[in-house]
Amino acid sequence: MLDCFTRTKRLWGGFDKYSMVSVLICADIEFPERWIGHRLKGPNLEELIESIRNYSHDHLALMVPSFEKADLCDQETHALFALLICDSELHSDLSERLSPFLEEIRREIFDELHCFYTENMRMSDYSTRLGSLMTICHTLREGNVLFKEFFRMQVKIFDLYVAQTMMHEL
Repeated sequence: MLDCFTRTKRLWGGFDKYSMVSVLICADIEFPERWIGHRLKGPNLEELIESIRNYSHDHLALMVPSFEKADLCDQETHALFALLICDSELHSDLSERLSPFLEEIRREIFDELHCFYTENMRMSDYSTRLGSLMTICHTLREGNVLFKEFFRMQVKIFDLYVAQTMMHEL
């Protein structure tokens, strides 16, 4: 998700029309029909498209304000990637042996951010920038939960679509 939002902001300058889903895939935010393709037809197609549209809008409403407010530089984006990888909430099932290692990495990231803000950016009070960074980290966790719910719903809708399509063909 972080990569998607970072690429979209850099390439398109915002989240008005397109979203960079990956390095090679760009999605039209307003027309999820294009994501699905023209050949797909069936009784639940409208529900599938509407669920994608609703998820996209909910996801953007959650994520975009934090990203636009923060206006992260490359170093902060890299720190955010590392913080998310080391996030203990995302890795709650990790062994006791690995948790202290991840906490040490997080401490090093914060030390490096302190040096970056004070030495490179010449900031004496960088609490606002660090707060924005941590807000994005928290928002991405919320977005991850939203994605899991969306994915479960998509699987149900798609399974229902496949079952109805197969029954129709029979």
